[in-house]
Amino acid sequence: FPKGVEYFQFEDWQEAVKGADFVIGGVSSFGVDWFLNEVLAYLDPAMPVLSVTKGLINLEDGTLISYPAYWKTELLKKGIRREVNAIGGPCTSYELVFHDQTEVAFCGKDTAVIKMMKEAMQTSYYHISTTNDVIGLESAVALKNAYALGIALTIGLVNRQHGAEAGLHYNSQAGAFYQATKEMTKLLRLQGADEDSTVLGIGDLYVTVYGGRTRKIGILLGEGKTYEEALDILAGVTLESLVVARRVAKAIYRKAELGMVDLTDFPLMTHVNDVLEGRRAALGFVHVRQHAITAPLPEIRAEIPHDLGSPQAAERFLTDLTHPFTRQTVSLPYLVNRHLAATYSIDGFENIPGTFRKYFQKPSYLYFDRLGLDPAVGRERILVRNDVKKSPVLVFGEAGIG
Repeated sequence: FPKGVEYFQFEDWQEAVKGADFVIGGVSSFGVDWFLNEVLAYLDPAMPVLSVTKGLINLEDGTLISYPAYWKTELLKKGIRREVNAIGGPCTSYELVFHDQTEVAFCGKDTAVIKMMKEAMQTSYYHISTTNDVIGLESAVALKNAYALGIALTIGLVNRQHGAEAGLHYNSQAGAFYQATKEMTKLLRLQGADEDSTVLGIGDLYVTVYGGRTRKIGILLGEGKTYEEALDILAGVTLESLVVARRVAKAIYRKAELGMVDLTDFPLMTHVNDVLEGRRAALGFVHVRQHAITAPLPEIRAEIPHDLGSPQAAERFLTDLTHPFTRQTVSLPYLVNRHLAATYSIDGFENIPGTFRKYFQKPSYLYFDRLGLDPAVGRERILVRNDVKKSPVLVFGEAGIG
């Protein structure tokens, strides 16, 4: 850091901010509530605050709000009125330390305040534009973390298919980048973002794909590591992309339930969420776009078969109901819930559509074998066999089924 910088322990922060023009908050997404309760709740409301934290919070109705909006709402509950300003744009910290040419934006409701901050911080290499589009800019730079994770999956897939020595392949990254910007643009339109905020978010997406923590976790997942394995490898690393990806996916699912969006418009985001939740291995971007999109499974209520024999066996049965297909024996309720429709009665055999009824006799147990992805239709083919002669009765993923 430049000469003249003075350092304080956190416990002395109130002494440190005396006489300051403004305060910058640099907590991660995991420290949002800590910053609220330990600093903002006690800081003089007249002291301007500039936040570097990237992220969004999903509400019950699928609305996505920025951290400045969240802090404002929570502080109002304490009787404190405050607007929090924020920084967004394509900037990695280690390159800024090298004084690389960098373009960012400061956003806030009070134009005079963000212009004051710009004058204080702009240099010959750190270029700042200003905007009042807080929700737009904050949404754009948060979404880029989630979508950079999706693009990084393709790098891991290349490593898995050809070996790390094959080097970087750009076609697949570019294809995923196209899909990411397409989905980001739709989401930012829903957020009411200005065009400049959208473009800055896409620039931020570019720089995030090519460096940083999000790239690392995406590559590991693309290589076939499980979520838990990837976290173990990156132990101690703050991975904010995981937080925002899950929150955005939940918001999309909720908006789809309310008829506000079409899930098929967001195959990359829903695929990233499926990978994080362990429901699906990473796929190439073409397969992601073609893959059937399904909402998260509803709560499953299934009767335990009488022949399970023990509480442990019953517990294993319920666990199987909530996991992706593996080579295992499962009961008819699982088939009905997972692949026919969640609306049919689990234990009401008569409610299964006539087209499928002939394949089953009650009671029935079925065996599922994964046959792999069919590139022609972009669906995973799953062979279903009955429990009498082990003969095939149905293949999901063919003839429009599943």
